[in-house]
Amino acid sequence: MSFRSYQDTVKGRCEMTPRLALVVAACLSLGVAQPADDDQALVRALARVSGRAVRAHVEFLADDLLEGRATATRGYELAARYVAAQLALQGLKPAGDGSSFLQQVPLLESRLASGSVAIQGPSGRTALELRRDFLMAADASRAETSVEAPVVFAGFGVTAPRQGQDDYAGLDVKGRIVAVLANAPQRLPSEERAYHASRTRKAELAAEHGAVALVTLRTPAEEARTPWERAVGFAEAPTTRWTSRDGTPAGALEGLRGNALLSLDASRRLFAAAPVAFEAAVAAAYAGPLSTA
Repeated sequence: MSFRSYQDTVKGRCEMTPRLALVVAACLSLGVAQPADDDQALVRALARVSGRAVRAHVEFLADDLLEGRATATRGYELAARYVAAQLALQGLKPAGDGSSFLQQVPLLESRLASGSVAIQGPSGRTALELRRDFLMAADASRAETSVEAPVVFAGFGVTAPRQGQDDYAGLDVKGRIVAVLANAPQRLPSEERAYHASRTRKAELAAEHGAVALVTLRTPAEEARTPWERAVGFAEAPTTRWTSRDGTPAGALEGLRGNALLSLDASRRLFAAAPVAFEAAVAAAYAGPLSTA
């Protein structure tokens, strides 16, 4: 299987309000724990928090006027300025740049310019079509990337020792492309399942095990939950990462040179020459862990 992708990257900066968490924490404190009587400043602060005020803030920040508050947009700037004004109204001390409530954060925006995926099997090479057969994430670390390697199936691509699940046990994926099912096992507790279902977490694990690329496979259950057309719409949005002082994007996985999501039909085509049928592999993964740690 082979990958090739090209990215457009845009560098920018975004203003953030570093003390927004303080306001949220104050709101959440109501009904959870009462402050000591001698902490009068906290008592007075909590007394000013009301359900109506919280609702008013949320209604403004969620209004269509802010256009979704996407990072580094006019709507985001309006939201940041609004929160900064509320912090000043509460008498809090600024801790941002230039004695303000705002802090400049360097960002890198990446958008996929073009990409290709091809399956090489006994009957020849099959090229997949972008958006119809696969979706590909932009690589914030590289303007261009290409990789070709054998594919290894790793179930859900989950390593959760406490739940007795290690889909990488006994597998050698170093230098290979790892294929994993979307989502995570139903038997995992909800919070753990949400964590392991993340494509970001799956990519991290694949990179830790030495894989050169990741392919996430759609299942009938995933298709029923989120139709492919809707997934395509989500994939059109660019990705944004903050960068370190040397320009390195946060969360960059240097060893992983490709990351794609295959449609249900393309997932079946990937298994065309495999010793196990796609439906059987999916059923086995849903039935239980491939192996236990």
